[in-house]
Amino acid sequence: MPEIDEIRIRDAHSKALSVQITDSIELTVGDQFDCVTLSARYDHGFGFSQLFRFVDDKESKEIQAICDMANAEVVPKFLHPNVSKKWRVLVTPVIKSNEAQYADFYRQLMLSVIEQAQSIAV
Repeated sequence: MPEIDEIRIRDAHSKALSVQITDSIELTVGDQFDCVTLSARYDHGFGFSQLFRFVDDKESKEIQAICDMANAEVVPKFLHPNVSKKWRVLVTPVIKSNEAQYADFYRQLMLSVIEQAQSIAV
């Protein structure tokens, strides 16, 4: 039987998202959550950017500036609360590598994303 790691995330209303990491990944989301996290890409990038499915102003210079900062500083950043009527949006830096030597960095980045997402209270 494969080893299963689990990450549980609670939103501001104590609803939980459970992500199980195994040889085959299954994700079930039964609740609504307070925020979304997306790559800090605003260039309509050949289908890679999902940002504009979640924000109202697709040409916002403020969004572009925050995405640029997230990428330059290599840290996740929240967009201003007014960018979406439904979600708080957290952008994560674009990482173009999955090399094993950076595993600790990637782990720390994901923990930072989770910590910031948990800080949202609606």
